[in-house]
Amino acid sequence: SDCISVVVDDAANSLQVNNSNQWLGVSVQPQKPGGKVAVCAHRFTIRGGGETRGIIWEAELGRCYVLKNTLAPIDFQSQQIPCIGKLDPSGSYSQAFYGYAQAGTSVAFADDLDEDIVFGMPGPLHWAGAVYSNELDSRSFFPVELWSEDDDVKSNVHPNSYMGFSVDTGRLYGQFVNYVAGAPRANDTGSVVVFE
Repeated sequence: SDCISVVVDDAANSLQVNNSNQWLGVSVQPQKPGGKVAVCAHRFTIRGGGETRGIIWEAELGRCYVLKNTLAPIDFQSQQIPCIGKLDPSGSYSQAFYGYAQAGTSVAFADDLDEDIVFGMPGPLHWAGAVYSNELDSRSFFPVELWSEDDDVKSNVHPNSYMGFSVDTGRLYGQFVNYVAGAPRANDTGSVVVFE
């Protein structure tokens, strides 16, 4: 048959990383003909502790892999974990901040912007959710935007909204690319958030 298995990550579990039950493939998005492919695992978990004490904490951050059109990993930055290192004021991962981000629940490539990728993550900030974009051609991994931290978003997207459950991009108002995020539990009816 024409179906083949693609090994995206063959690393075993460790004290720091739990690949089991990560749901690799929960979202898969091709960029365009001949472009890259994003493959995400929103339940990917990092964990900490010590060899003598065992695992003390876990953070379900989620991650995405960006592959070449041959489905091989790109040379740098093929694995993206948007919320790695985003700790609460006490220095830990928590549900109140980014400890259950679930990045990669949704993913999209920005229209007409060859190297921008957008991640939806419904878990941050008590499940208010977040949207994150990054430039894939940048060798440094700093977010272009993390929209959960925008004051307008904070005032309009409340806990348990799940913003980022779906994301997409398009030119809605003319010349600029807009990012769109679904927030299916916002205001008990759901809403769509458009970023200009």
